[in-house]
Amino acid sequence: MKTLDRIENLLKSRNISKKAFLNYLGYTSSTWGDWRGGGKTYYDRIHDIAQYFNVTSDYLLGLSDIPNPPTLSLDESKIIERYRELSPIDRALVKRALNLAYDDEIPVVSDKHESV
Repeated sequence: MKTLDRIENLLKSRNISKKAFLNYLGYTSSTWGDWRGGGKTYYDRIHDIAQYFNVTSDYLLGLSDIPNPPTLSLDESKIIERYRELSPIDRALVKRALNLAYDDEIPVVSDKHESV
């Protein structure tokens, strides 16, 4: 799906007129036609457009199908950072502990040369 199609879908789903959207960005109502025709580009404003809709630039550009992915808290980021520093054996132990705590299965993959 092209960027303008995504923007148009967001406008429709939120019941926002193109005119109101373009006015918010400081453009005239003819800008949409210019964008469709390739006469003007909107890429210099992609960040502003993403903020307007509360979606990511990646979503608007078609690099992701997730409009607003969840973000990690500082604690979660630190946990992931520390996990990545662990040896393969310690990673396997963490996965086993999580499997026990949540009664489900995270695959425990070990290195061929190390026994877990």
